[in-house]
Amino acid sequence: MRVLILGEPKSGTTALFQSVVDHLGTPEVRFEPEDLRTEDLAPPTLVVKKLMTSFQFGEADLFDRFDLRLLLVRDPRDRLVSSLLFDISGRNVTVRTAFIDNFVQLLREKEADPRSTPLIKLLDAYFHATRIDLLSAFARSNHRHLQVLHNFADRFQLVRYEDMVRDGMARLGGQFGMPGLAEPVITGDLTRVQRNQTSGDWRHWCGHADLWVLRPMCTNLLDALGYAVDWDLAEQPTIDPATASAYVLDLIERRRLELTGE
Repeated sequence: MRVLILGEPKSGTTALFQSVVDHLGTPEVRFEPEDLRTEDLAPPTLVVKKLMTSFQFGEADLFDRFDLRLLLVRDPRDRLVSSLLFDISGRNVTVRTAFIDNFVQLLREKEADPRSTPLIKLLDAYFHATRIDLLSAFARSNHRHLQVLHNFADRFQLVRYEDMVRDGMARLGGQFGMPGLAEPVITGDLTRVQRNQTSGDWRHWCGHADLWVLRPMCTNLLDALGYAVDWDLAEQPTIDPATASAYVLDLIERRRLELTGE
């Protein structure tokens, strides 16, 4: 069996990829290839995890090479929060700069009082720390996601991240012919992708000022993905430092050690 898993970053693709790999035994794997057209897709047992950020429409000509095609989706508002906290692990961060310290301090203030700091202020602080405009990238990713859904949704089985974390892999696997799919065992460097494996986090991270910015960016995609388009915030928001400031500091330290070899 050849399996293709396509999804946005921070949508659970690594967990699903690992579960499918474990289920199939010893398949050949292609992890986040830049272009399917340059890959050897001939092995009879193959699992490919492809990120939508690098997807090119010409790669669709190869979809029929796969026996099972899974499109993994997640509420884009949760994906934005996860991206904000995870993205720094891919940057060349070797020292704690003043900008990064400011970003972490804002996270701690938000942990103490989740309504004190709008998400958009954190995104702005992140831009100053990394020069990466996550909000613009988020808008582009939502547009790309809509294009993929419009052109190729009928060629995939749609899998929701929220179903995966709520029901577990075994029940999820039964939906696409892999009953008994086990929970993934994530080891080594891939453990950094795991944060809290929950859904609805955005209700705790967002304030009313954020909704004015995010609503026009997300509503069409939420509707296309079949999510209920509601914008109700948590009445008593809480943010666990282990999934926020402590998580970011751990990622920064891992990246520093990776780059310096210490």
